Amino acid sequence: MIHAPNFPLEFDDTYGYSNVAGLKQLVFFHLKNLLFTNPGEKISDPEYGVGVRRYLFEDLTDERLNNISSDITDAIEGYLSYLELQSVTVVPSGENSINIAVRYSIQSTNFSDVLVFSVSDTNSRRLF
Repeated sequence: MIHAPNFPLEFDDTYGYSNVAGLKQLVFFHLKNLLFTNPGEKISDPEYGVGVRRYLFEDLTDERLNNISSDITDAIEGYLSYLELQSVTVVPSGENSINIAVRYSIQSTNFSDVLVFSVSDTNSRRLF
């Protein structure tokens, strides 16, 4: 599993920039980057990312919600292979807003969790 810098950036005399503390925060960092990066935005890997915000202004039919869920599942399986997905749920939550729940565990550990994101045209935040 690749580590990630803690934001705001803090300098650490031993390792350079300090990394996020804790497995839950690290997985959240990687999931958030994968979900919110638009495909083509990462120059070194144009296939990387889901770009969930691009779906906000589309008609959120059951078929579209299933497609978003499939896109998220495919991206996680391709780029965060250390996660074992139990489920990905995408539901509309008002006008131009969706909630995404990712239930997962981490291979070779007893760690499991569910992360819930709210994505809207004005902001995105983590829900618990």
